[in-house]
Amino acid sequence: MVSIADEIEMEEDPSRGQWSASRDGPVHVLVVDGETEFVTTVAAGLTDEAAAVEVTTATGAQAALSVLEATRVDAVVSGDRMPETEALEFFRQVRAEQPDLPFVIFTDRADEEVASEALSAGVTDYLYKTGPKPIARLATRLQNAVARIRAERDLEAARRDNRERFERSPVGRWIEDFSAVRRAVEQLQAQGVEDIGAYLESHPEKTAALARSVEVVSVNETVLEMYGAESVADFEQGLAEIFGPESMAPFREVAGAIAAGERSFRTEKTDRRLDGEPVSIILHWSVTSGDDAYERVRVSTIDISERESRERRLEKRERLFRDLYRSSQRCLSANSETEVFDHVVESTLASLSLLEVSIFAFDDVSGRLEATARAGRVSRQRRSVSPGEGPVWEIFRTGETRHLEWAETDETKAVGVPIGDFGVLLARSTTLEPVDIEMIELCVSTADAVLTRIRREAERDALADDLTGQQTHVEKVRGLLEATQSILQDVPESTRGDMEDRVVSELVTTDTVDFAWIGHPVRTDGELDPAAWAGMGAGYLDAIDPTDGTNPSPAQLAGRRRSQTVIDRIPEQVGSGSWAKEALSLGYGSVLAEPLLTDEVLYGVLTVYTAEPEGFGSDCRELISDVGSLLTTVYAIQNARSSDVGTRGVELEFSIGDSTDPVTALAARTGVLLQFDTVLETTNTGARILVSVDSGSDGLPEEALEVTAITDAAWFGGPAHEQLVLEIEGPMLATGVRKHGGRLVSAITEPDRSVIVVSLSGDRPARPLIEWLQQTYPDIELLARRETDVTHDPAGRHLENVLTDRQLEILTAAYYGGYFASPRTITGQELGESFDISDSAVHKHIRSSLRTLLEELLVSAPDN
Repeated sequence: MVSIADEIEMEEDPSRGQWSASRDGPVHVLVVDGETEFVTTVAAGLTDEAAAVEVTTATGAQAALSVLEATRVDAVVSGDRMPETEALEFFRQVRAEQPDLPFVIFTDRADEEVASEALSAGVTDYLYKTGPKPIARLATRLQNAVARIRAERDLEAARRDNRERFERSPVGRWIEDFSAVRRAVEQLQAQGVEDIGAYLESHPEKTAALARSVEVVSVNETVLEMYGAESVADFEQGLAEIFGPESMAPFREVAGAIAAGERSFRTEKTDRRLDGEPVSIILHWSVTSGDDAYERVRVSTIDISERESRERRLEKRERLFRDLYRSSQRCLSANSETEVFDHVVESTLASLSLLEVSIFAFDDVSGRLEATARAGRVSRQRRSVSPGEGPVWEIFRTGETRHLEWAETDETKAVGVPIGDFGVLLARSTTLEPVDIEMIELCVSTADAVLTRIRREAERDALADDLTGQQTHVEKVRGLLEATQSILQDVPESTRGDMEDRVVSELVTTDTVDFAWIGHPVRTDGELDPAAWAGMGAGYLDAIDPTDGTNPSPAQLAGRRRSQTVIDRIPEQVGSGSWAKEALSLGYGSVLAEPLLTDEVLYGVLTVYTAEPEGFGSDCRELISDVGSLLTTVYAIQNARSSDVGTRGVELEFSIGDSTDPVTALAARTGVLLQFDTVLETTNTGARILVSVDSGSDGLPEEALEVTAITDAAWFGGPAHEQLVLEIEGPMLATGVRKHGGRLVSAITEPDRSVIVVSLSGDRPARPLIEWLQQTYPDIELLARRETDVTHDPAGRHLENVLTDRQLEILTAAYYGGYFASPRTITGQELGESFDISDSAVHKHIRSSLRTLLEELLVSAPDN
């Protein structure tokens, strides 16, 4: 609280110049009267009397009101001789606009009745000009009045500042009335009670009554937020809930402090939010100076709930660390997996006060997670978890801790923690804090290390035992033999891609193979790109990512080792990489990978999976090896074909009715037949192509710009040339065909369809190109398939290898535009306009291109 002085008294000192300026500056006084002599005399006298006064004069009430409207003054001195109005009426006009402005009537008329009426109306002072030193008395009265007004204004500003600081404080601020408690304590002391705290502890009903007698005068917004109250009224209605039994002990301490005459007190206490949650606070209680009745006690509260919560978590973590460290010593000395699992469930249950702990251990014989160890209040659960079944398997497969929903009740929480490749631990409790999960993961990590040690010791023992058994499956071998014979019949005429498709398709028709795939090496022999696959579970290739060599699969190992790789029991390999868990999830039991080698060059790896453990006996392994030899034979034949001057290829003719293709859409819009000539330029976003059109289509470029994906269109050499340059955004037919190993030979687009012809060299499989066309153009039909002879470049190089990109673009445009025809159908100037260069630059590029090609043909070619 800020105390208010009733009035600031100023002592009279008639000495000239002793009235000093306040901190708000000099005092500005308006002197007004109807007589000029009165105004001049009083103004001069005030100026002589006080150096810190400034005087403005006005003759008449209207003139004075105009001054007050335009100028800020601190006080008004008025005479009583104004013809327009009386002094008292003028005063009322002034006060109507400025209620607090000091107003003094200075007159020589000694009329007590008028003076009494003026003072009753609110005039600050009514002074007579008679008597000794009247101007000095006037100056003193003005000084006192102005000083009082300024002090009251400063005091009000200080009150506002204090209130704003109170409201905006980040600390909870209270003003409380403890006067009733003070009186009650004094009465108890008068009755002879010496220890107020002990007395109240033995009389809890008196403590509660005293606590209810405390009145809350004011609280700030921080207090409302601290206790979850939406308003002051909401807060006051919930005081009984806020100050519950936990708050009574600190209140007895406050009463004891009042009994001891203390004016400041500090303690820590626990109250309740309006939602029932506990809130821990530091309370500082102090009595305002001069408030002996304890009517305005200042209280500050700081919420320390989060700090105490952190301290509790730290204490809990330290205790759990000690408990788990002691229990881990027994775990480290365990000699069997069962012993480790039993120890884990017992130690975590005891240390963390869980309701239940259970472990599902991975059984590499059944390939399932089997319920192995349990402790606590066991609820009904299944005895095993099959591959790919439910969240428990997902925890095992991904190796990530997850929260689980418990079926029996909504009041408990559960978490699943993977134990490496050995299983999953499930824990259930009414509360599972992050520190609990952290401790479970720590305990499980120790168990994982011990289980790994035990497993490795068992594997070493197993390796010492030379127990190998093989089982011959006659019917399965017969099926592989029939498949091999069927494949063998197609070797002479098959391409590499067709042969690979035939191999995997034939293998999965047998009883032995459930899934087969062939991968080609990418950068290293251990990074494979799937080229052909068949059978159940094609998504397996996406799941294992065979191009990633960090956790190699059997196929990648075979490529690296360049020898056949067989895994008889996939469940035993769960710890060797993600491929095993994914294969097991699809039901595979064993796998065989055969490298495809020709002249010590790795062309690929053939990999086959079966659901049976140990599904590939020695006979099966030999037959798969024979199939691999057939494939390498095809590779050798293709290499031989590729070494000839002429090589066999294939041409595919398609009909496409897809109106979303921009060229097809242009033909449909205009009714013009369009024929693809060549790709002039490949851009960052698409391509520029050259097409031939029917005659009489002058407005075709403008029509083309209305088609989606065509961003630019212009005549190539003018409309009479009947060729159009189109800039197409996004995937484009010619570039897509080239990307998938083919070449667009021709493309004729009619208003309702396009007929395209693509060619492939003999060593390129047709399947990737056909699949891309079917995906890009759903309305596509294969019209014809023709075998062709493809002649190699005599110089042994392609044009793009000997010409620059710009030379090749301009040379291609010149050829298809008719620059080399006789007579010439396009000029160098027209070519230059198409490429936005000069005709001399076009001639320069063409000459350089021809010189380079002749050099390749005549100089670089071998002598005949």
